[in-house]
Amino acid sequence: MLLQDSTDDASVQGRWQQWITLSAKHRLLVSCYLLEARHHPMLAEDMKSPSSRVLVDDLHFPSHETLWEAQDPRQWWTHVQEYSMMPRCIAEATVCRMAGSYDAFQSSVLIAALYPPSSFATPHLQLAVEHLLHDGPATRQQLAIAKLVQVAPIRALLAVSGESWILGTKVTSQEEFAAYKTELHFWVAHLWSATVGDHSQSITEALRLSVEILTSSLNAQEPRNLSFNDLGLFFAALMLWAATATASSRLHASGYLSQQAHSLLPAATTNAPRGSSGHPKRHTVSSSPRRPTQSQQNVLSVSDRRPSIPYTKITANTLCFLSTAVEDVTSFNVSACQTGCRFMLLWVKMQLRGSHSSGHDTILSDHHVAGHNPGELVNEAIGQIERMLDYEWVNWGI
Repeated sequence: MLLQDSTDDASVQGRWQQWITLSAKHRLLVSCYLLEARHHPMLAEDMKSPSSRVLVDDLHFPSHETLWEAQDPRQWWTHVQEYSMMPRCIAEATVCRMAGSYDAFQSSVLIAALYPPSSFATPHLQLAVEHLLHDGPATRQQLAIAKLVQVAPIRALLAVSGESWILGTKVTSQEEFAAYKTELHFWVAHLWSATVGDHSQSITEALRLSVEILTSSLNAQEPRNLSFNDLGLFFAALMLWAATATASSRLHASGYLSQQAHSLLPAATTNAPRGSSGHPKRHTVSSSPRRPTQSQQNVLSVSDRRPSIPYTKITANTLCFLSTAVEDVTSFNVSACQTGCRFMLLWVKMQLRGSHSSGHDTILSDHHVAGHNPGELVNEAIGQIERMLDYEWVNWGI
């Protein structure tokens, strides 16, 4: 909304009231877009068509939060002058038409616009705008999750780990499920490829982002309310799980996994996942595995997901795993990966349930926190994690 240079008290008061009415409507409309944009990656769906970008670009860009915090018309008018170069629509914001930084809500809108889970991404614009985003932990987490969704095959991750279910929706056929397993296997296998290409770079970047997402959440000083970012934790955990499962299958097929190594692994049931043959194909291991270090051998073993385990031990062992996860996966240190990955899944499960704690030695429990209703989508993720904890690593067929 363009404002003429008038400082008459009555005029400023009237414009302030007009701005409040119009901007509230604009903010509501943009919030609807933001919810829709988040819906697609959370359900592992692509944006419907390029034509939707036209509507997105023309959306009014939300005003800076400073204007909303103004206590009176005069203060509001001062902020209007301060942010006179603010973009008018999302299209202008994506080409970096601002000096300064965006607030948290504006940054969320830009992340949704610039990092769609599809081929409509524009890397040069992403790099140009990224340094202007809000510097809060929630925004940094959103950005990392948006990047992860772009580079990782999320539907394949969900389908394989969900035993042909994608967050409550059944894969339509065995052929489609087999295709997802093949896609995931060959994508992760690029970790050990001698050839550097787009796939090897994407899996490496996906692992790095996953570690970043999980580590930053673990290091948070205060418990968070369940939010968009929490399913991002689930996706990050699936990335590390898939890398561990693939490394385990390759090592098992090579015959290197000795009886001694088996004795270090966390116990699990011998059930094969539904839809899995239980007999992974033989692959050539392209890197020599290394023995687990003494500190890794001393990591608390998770022999069952149901006993009472102090929250502090879960977090400590998860952090220990994340600190060397990429190196351990790429060097086939599977005993450390398998043990650490189980702790990581337990920790993510607790986050999704809301049964995490800050500064208290809470105990892992299979009961939901009183009054906490995570919702159907999150309940699907929790149930999926519980099933994943029950199976042998080499039985996933990847």
